[in-house]
This record gives sequence, structure tokens and C-alpha cells, in this order.
Amino acid sequence: MDGSPVVINELMADNDNIIADPQGNYDDWLELHNRTDMPLPLTGLYLSDKEDNPTKWAFPENTEIPANGYLIVWLDEDHDDENATEGLHANFKLSKNGETVMLVDTDARGNQILDSITFEEQETDVSFGRIPNGTGDFQVVAATPGTENRA
Repeated sequence: MDGSPVVINELMADNDNIIADPQGNYDDWLELHNRTDMPLPLTGLYLSDKEDNPTKWAFPENTEIPANGYLIVWLDEDHDDENATEGLHANFKLSKNGETVMLVDTDARGNQILDSITFEEQETDVSFGRIPNGTGDFQVVAATPGTENRA
């Protein structure tokens, strides 16, 4: 298999009414996909929208993505909200006007970008994902958070 076993698979940078987070808010979100037949730990991995700060948001200890599964991260700045105890909530939001988001690993050699996507201006309630699922180029897709992408 080429590349990282876990990839950024889908995102929505302007979610007004497609999917609510566990607290009932319609926030930006990003979907990761595990392309292997084994569950994988995400401890030691990070998400960031800043190339000069690749370790901006750390996955909590013991976070795991199921075999061939999906994981939604809410990009809503609710990481310190005591009411946001359910779900994963990062300390940044996506820009509807476009930017880069990265999945980063750190080890003794430093920071390694496992996957990244640079996207242009996004439309409200329109999802951007990989076709074919997990491997293809990013394009406008039907919103399928937590499941396989469809054109």
C-alpha cells in the first residue's frame, strides 16, 4: 500500500446543516480513513492547518481508528469546552476561503506529514473528499461523514 495507512478522506469547511456534532452544533469537520485491516492508534499524531505549527492539535491518548474504519474530528475550537466531552474537537477551524490541513506524526526524526490536502474556496454544505475512497484525488462528493465516499 502506498502512503500512510491513515489518510484525510473527506472534509467540510462550511457546515451549516449537513451533520451536527454530539453537542448539536454544525461545525467544520474532517474525516480520517484507516486503509488497513487492523485498528490503529492515533496517539502521537496531530492535525494542523498551519505549516509553521504542525503539532497544533494532538489526538488524545488512546484514540484509535477501527480497521477499515472512519473517524470524524470536529474542527470547531471546542477542545477546551467542558460541554464538549463527546467526540473529538480540535483547536482550530477550517477556512471556507481555502487552506491546507495536515495529518502529522512526530518521532525522533522530527515531524513527518503523513497526509495533507490544500483546498480552494469551499461552498456551504458541500463536502470535499477522495474518489476513489481512501486513495483518489479530492473532489466535490456527496457528504458521507463516517462512511465510504461517493461521487
